[in-house]
Amino acid sequence: MAANFDLSNLALKAICPSNEILYDDKGLPSIMVKIPKMTYAQLGLGSSTAVHPAFIVNGQEVDAVYISKYQNIVQNGRAYSLPGQDPGNNIYGADALAACTAKGAGWHLMTRAERQ
Repeated sequence: MAANFDLSNLALKAICPSNEILYDDKGLPSIMVKIPKMTYAQLGLGSSTAVHPAFIVNGQEVDAVYISKYQNIVQNGRAYSLPGQDPGNNIYGADALAACTAKGAGWHLMTRAERQ
């Protein structure tokens, strides 16, 4: 299914350069915003040149994190960031975690560090 969205990804990047279509382990899309690695100072959180904890995953610095562009919908127990949909904003805690991690490796509920 991912191949069907190649032109969509090109069009999206032309309009919103920091946005990308990422696919879960079933090949289904989510519109995500790519946030490049930044320090506390670059984020306006003081003068420290230390990398913000949102960009440290499993003890390793990552070049970027991806945040859902849209409030997620939940279909078949999985969360998706798609435009023009009624969001799945009635789920909390364990249900929200399960909907995000069900998408496969690398997908997760937004961490506290990513929300800061």
